[in-house]
Amino acid sequence: MARRPDDEYDYLFKIVLIGDSGVGKSNLLSRFTRNEFCLESKSTIGVEFATRTLQVEGRTIKAQIWDTAGQERYRAITSAYYRGALGALLVYDVTKPSSFDNISRWLKELRDHADSNIVIMLIGNKTDLKHLIAVNTEDGQSFAEREGLSFIETSALEATNVEKAFKIILSEIYGITSKKSLLASAETAAAANIKEGKALVVENSNTRNIKIPIKKPKRPKLPLRMGCVCSKGVDDENRAKEKKSKKSSKRFVASSAKEGVAAVDVDNGGDEATKLVVFPGNGDPSTASTPNDDGNSQVFENESKYDQPMICKVLSVKNGVDGAQVVAGWPSWLTSVAGEAIKGWIPRKAESFEKLDKIGQGTYSSVYRARDLETGKIVALKKVRFSNMDPESVRFMAREILILRRLDHPNIMKLEGLVTSRVSGNLYLVFQYMEHDLAGLMASPLVKFTEPQMKCFLQQLLRGLEHCHNRGVLHRDIKGSNLLIDDSGNLKIGDFGLATFFRANQSQPPLTSRVVTLWYRPPELLLGATDYGEAVDLWSTGCILAELFASKPIMPGRTEVEQLHKIFKLCGSPSEEYWKMSKLPNKTMFKPQHPYKRRVAETFKEFPPSALSLLDSLLAFEPEQRGTAASALRSEFLTTEPLPCKPSSLPKYPPSKEFDVKVGDSEARKYVRDHREVGREVMVRWSVREKAAMKLIMSIFNPQF
Repeated sequence: MARRPDDEYDYLFKIVLIGDSGVGKSNLLSRFTRNEFCLESKSTIGVEFATRTLQVEGRTIKAQIWDTAGQERYRAITSAYYRGALGALLVYDVTKPSSFDNISRWLKELRDHADSNIVIMLIGNKTDLKHLIAVNTEDGQSFAEREGLSFIETSALEATNVEKAFKIILSEIYGITSKKSLLASAETAAAANIKEGKALVVENSNTRNIKIPIKKPKRPKLPLRMGCVCSKGVDDENRAKEKKSKKSSKRFVASSAKEGVAAVDVDNGGDEATKLVVFPGNGDPSTASTPNDDGNSQVFENESKYDQPMICKVLSVKNGVDGAQVVAGWPSWLTSVAGEAIKGWIPRKAESFEKLDKIGQGTYSSVYRARDLETGKIVALKKVRFSNMDPESVRFMAREILILRRLDHPNIMKLEGLVTSRVSGNLYLVFQYMEHDLAGLMASPLVKFTEPQMKCFLQQLLRGLEHCHNRGVLHRDIKGSNLLIDDSGNLKIGDFGLATFFRANQSQPPLTSRVVTLWYRPPELLLGATDYGEAVDLWSTGCILAELFASKPIMPGRTEVEQLHKIFKLCGSPSEEYWKMSKLPNKTMFKPQHPYKRRVAETFKEFPPSALSLLDSLLAFEPEQRGTAASALRSEFLTTEPLPCKPSSLPKYPPSKEFDVKVGDSEARKYVRDHREVGREVMVRWSVREKAAMKLIMSIFNPQF
């Protein structure tokens, strides 16, 4: 009997919904399967389920969604309920902390009854009740990361992210299921195509290439096992004549010092190339010979080494980057959007790092000091937060990775690796650990820079920017907290989250004007410019130069209108001709009624003349007059006495970061708030230096502060 058209599908996936009563599981089910929402609150008695068929990566998937009661007296949760489930949605109510607290119990029950390979997603539901939210997003993300779960927040009422949540978990299940099928089908094909006389080319992290011939075994043939083969020969006598084939080879560089990866040329008679990734088991591949200068491989002196088994992962994938990334172990949610950014890289495991403490916090990311457990080295881990694994957020992150891979300069932070998980939806960028940032040092009451030291920092900043601009990169967020400094005095530009590619003096797609931290944002961006270049970074550099001498930000505006007003008061307003010729979107809105006189020289008259001259150029209102990073490096300020000091001659300071100052500020406010009952309310307004001084004093008397 033929199946009805709406019953035709490639895969049937069972997904279970679990969580406390009243968290909205039934409405998530009805919203996804029928696009309905019931305003009346009712408890599920026993179990109900519904289905929906949809397309996932070109395949027809039938999702069978099961829902059960959250109340103890109605619960029908047994091993039968979980039997056959490939995915689970673990739901809590963001307005009810108790439902979040119970997640651990639900997760334990799930893991006790369900298959160990089940894909689990944590869902914070009812985000439409914004005024009642009691469980913040960070708490949900932290729990999911700790337990190795993916995470998303939803509103069944507003249909926010419900469709996305189910599609993400179905895609993840499909990726795992199809990969298992791929491995099974590839096993026989791969073994059949590896012939005597072929060679495995092994590349380890020390970049020694080892060419290992495949020879007939001197032992009886062993049966093939799922997912692996041994390095034994293959008998061709009982095999049909092979078709003329294409050859494919791909080489991966392991990001871990302990990883080794290999690839093999194979005959496969079609467009698909069988990649054989080799991880040596017994035996030390470094003892093998390396290729001769003429490109031919030497032969092992001890041929018995060929008889030693080598465990190999076999996978049949299409030629190109997608197959390589599947082999490398990247999650599908990342490869589908950011494939080009991670091409040729292998992810590190989160378990290979130990977080020590948080050292930075941004709008879209957090930074941690961590220890690499493989090397013992202290590193910085930048955790990128995605908005419910939104593809657009992933694309922004991919751009940052591409930019970091393009840049290679002593004054730019180098990306050392990536850490990810197939299920958690988190991504960590691994960088060298830097003890300070410029904002933290400038805020410290213990630090007072000399002119040669200021020149040293500015020179390093400009050298890094010159490299960026020569490589077609705009940073678009130059500020003190993004200028990182190590104990050797080396300054490196960090945080390329807002950076973009640009083409100097060429037409390019419109860029966003919503970049650069407000105090360092140039006037053209405040006026809505979408066609701009390296001058935006030079304006920010001018603000940094003035801040080094003034020991405080020079234009701390609270709004865009106030910021532009401060710029007019300091740098003057442009000529009437400028306003007539300008095509900036916001010129009518922000054009001052009366012209402003330029007061840069008057305001900073105590600065050295050569510094004032450079500052006057960098803070030019019109971008074309700011020059370039190269011209700033040739300025009188950096080429006359006193010359910039060497980074190694800079004093050794205690670790100082802007984040530490903010934490101290928060703790000081809390201290005042907690001691109001002493007799009278205390109102304190401290400067940045006073806050840092108070934190230092309190740390002397209380090391735990």
